[in-house]
Amino acid sequence: MSERPVETFGKMAGFLGLNPAADRLERAISNASFDVLCTQEREKSFKEKPVHAEAFFREGKRGQRRERFSYVPEGF
Repeated sequence: MSERPVETFGKMAGFLGLNPAADRLERAISNASFDVLCTQEREKSFKEKPVHAEAFFREGKRGQRRERFSYVPEGF
C-alpha cells in the first residue's frame, strides 16, 4: 500500500464494488495517512484502542510488526 497507494486503494475500492472519483480516492488515501490518523487519535481518541495501550497507532513504520511481535505468520 505504501509503494502504490492509488493503485492499491483503487483495487480495494473496486473489490468492494465502489468506483470513487480520482479526487475522492486521493482524499481517502490522504486521510488514511499515519500522521492524520495519529492527529485524530490525539484530538478525539480512538475507541478501538485497548485500555492498557498508550496509543492505537504506534510507529507508522513499514515492517515494524516484525520487530515488535514475537510471532508473525509467514508471508504477513
